[in-house]
Amino acid sequence: MDKITFQNIVRIIVLKPTTELDIILNQEKYKHLFSFPILYGIILGFSKTINKTGVANFIDLTATSIGPIILSVLIILISCFVYSWVIYFISKSLKGEASIDMTFGLVSYSLIPMVIGGVFYLMLKLFIYSYGQDYSINIFIFYSQIIFVLWSTIILTIGNALINGFSMVRSLAATSWYFILFVLSIIFAK
Repeated sequence: MDKITFQNIVRIIVLKPTTELDIILNQEKYKHLFSFPILYGIILGFSKTINKTGVANFIDLTATSIGPIILSVLIILISCFVYSWVIYFISKSLKGEASIDMTFGLVSYSLIPMVIGGVFYLMLKLFIYSYGQDYSINIFIFYSQIIFVLWSTIILTIGNALINGFSMVRSLAATSWYFILFVLSIIFAK
């Protein structure tokens, strides 16, 4: 594995996410991926606080975010657990080879684009609250969230094909609902 530098992390996540996933899963290091759902939950907790209160001061934001952060982390962990079991059962019905641990690792790993998107979202929202409301930025935020969900789904689909020995069509059959569910949650969260 390459030396861990900012450039290598960006290269791995943006250019070769499935290559790194293959290394992680083959070395059975998928238990270390548990941090991505937690990190995504923390980001969602901050986002919910910003959307609800409009707080742009970091100290006030941190103080008012404890409850939403804990709730968001719990919801994301439960969601990852449920998504993993659904993908696992669909994949098993399609004669997949992966264990539930590998599937949970894959679902956790596929949240990397969502974490990046969450940080991007937080930065834009803080910018909006600092410099005033601009509706074109809100539209940009909405479509960028869909792009990050699509990126996450692509990693999930390719990874599912990889861990189960599936063709891409079979893997897409097992994971396409993930994209639809996330897009619906973005639309109805507004």
